[in-house]
Amino acid sequence: ARAESFAVIAYGENASDIGDFRPGAQAAKEFRVCAPLKAVGLTKREIRDLSAELGLPTADKPQMACLSSRIPTGEPVTEAKLRMIEQAEYVLRDLGFYDVRVRHHELGSQNRNPVADLPTPISGLQHLARIEVGPAELSRLLLNGTAEQVAGALKQIGYAHVTVDLQGYRRGSLNPPMALAESPSI
Repeated sequence: ARAESFAVIAYGENASDIGDFRPGAQAAKEFRVCAPLKAVGLTKREIRDLSAELGLPTADKPQMACLSSRIPTGEPVTEAKLRMIEQAEYVLRDLGFYDVRVRHHELGSQNRNPVADLPTPISGLQHLARIEVGPAELSRLLLNGTAEQVAGALKQIGYAHVTVDLQGYRRGSLNPPMALAESPSI
């Protein structure tokens, strides 16, 4: 904002995001980034309805959370990881998948891969892509060689391992586990 002489920066958090684990919302608050949609209480559904009424091409656009939400909490966010995630999601979108997330995991420590007990590359890390598509889209991903096509493309991007989350896309699947409420004894 300072470099471009902007008085305000705004982003797309909205009323539907309240209560979800969002480190970016905390950072936005700390840096005084505005969330006008949330401030006026608009939900995702209301935003889509208003967009359709106005004839905006974004009315049916899939929700697009920040790419850093594909990286587990506590792992560093780098441009290289974000680029890999973006390219991987384009592969799936180009094949017609609508609800798409590619979760980026790093494997390996001290030159060993804990999943397969295989040597890791010189960098000491291997990248794993955990694909989430909408539950209704899972069967299409797994049929007619599509999974093999996607795996090949993601390996070209730099993923050593490509997996499919059998639960499909679900909001917040990388959120850290919340403390369990104490339950009464039985």
